Amino acid sequence: MGPAYFTKLIYFLIPRTKGAPPGGYIMDQWAGCSVNLLAGQEVVLMDTASYWLLPKKKTSSSLEKRWTFTVSNLNTPKNYEAFCQIVDSLASHFNITADEVDRALLSDGGRQAAPWRAYIIEHRRP
Repeated sequence: MGPAYFTKLIYFLIPRTKGAPPGGYIMDQWAGCSVNLLAGQEVVLMDTASYWLLPKKKTSSSLEKRWTFTVSNLNTPKNYEAFCQIVDSLASHFNITADEVDRALLSDGGRQAAPWRAYIIEHRRP
């Protein structure tokens, strides 16, 4: 079980009661890439791989290179703590709950990526 899955267990199994300090947050590829992009440094270690796509427009002959990102199994509790501290800091800065920040960092994907996820895809780098 890798960190992305394990942090989902932490998030959903730790009771959340009003007024209590927040538990852990979900550190998946989207939240990890979001935090790295916002922090301007690699807080969450990400494994990357490249792949090629055929052009979307039949008039173009150039191939398009894309990257996949996966939360590395080499992340330590120190990486996770730094990730959680950034989530807490963002919550304080924007005056929203840390759970709201965590959900915003995950963003929405699918066939049509939400604006933040599209921004992540465009700006994250291997």
